[in-house]
Amino acid sequence: MNKDLQKVFGIPVHYQDYRLKDFKKVAEKVTSIKNISEVLKQFIDVDYQDGKYLYFWGKDTTCKTAFATAILNTWIIRHKKYSYFVTPDILIKAKYPDDNDIYPIIEFNRLADAPFIVLDDLYNDSYISEKSKNFAANIIDEFLQYRKNNNLGGVITSKFSLIGDNSINNNFSRRVASTILRNSSGSFEFKVDIND
Repeated sequence: MNKDLQKVFGIPVHYQDYRLKDFKKVAEKVTSIKNISEVLKQFIDVDYQDGKYLYFWGKDTTCKTAFATAILNTWIIRHKKYSYFVTPDILIKAKYPDDNDIYPIIEFNRLADAPFIVLDDLYNDSYISEKSKNFAANIIDEFLQYRKNNNLGGVITSKFSLIGDNSINNNFSRRVASTILRNSSGSFEFKVDIND
């Protein structure tokens, strides 16, 4: 895949060469899900078209983002369509651009209409403050609802589970957690540090 095109899609440079085929053994190691290959094949070929998401969660350094990007790169190659790698702060800036931004941000509607996305690091408190949590949650929920209504899916990563004590539901937004749960093709905990 063309490197300039990958930059336009927002794919971080250090993830641009990742493909799903490179992660089969890693997937089994980090998720402890026996049929992960079948789940992913079904998702890349079919489920994403129903506005479904795969949700990867777990501590840092468990390969969630690398694995999500490998799915994105594989999807782009297979379907020959544009798509995006985004973080919540990019969504917020796209929705409400700041004239002082050094780098131009892609339009919110173009992100929302992308056939497939990776929404990485959902609710990272280093860029979503306690004060702006509701504001960010509204934008993210609007984005996810719009995509569901238009049968557009993707992969979401976070350090938080969707429900439970240490969850998106408790730490960020019940509405966002509920939207993801209703539209999930699976929630997978990444347990093993890739460096172990």
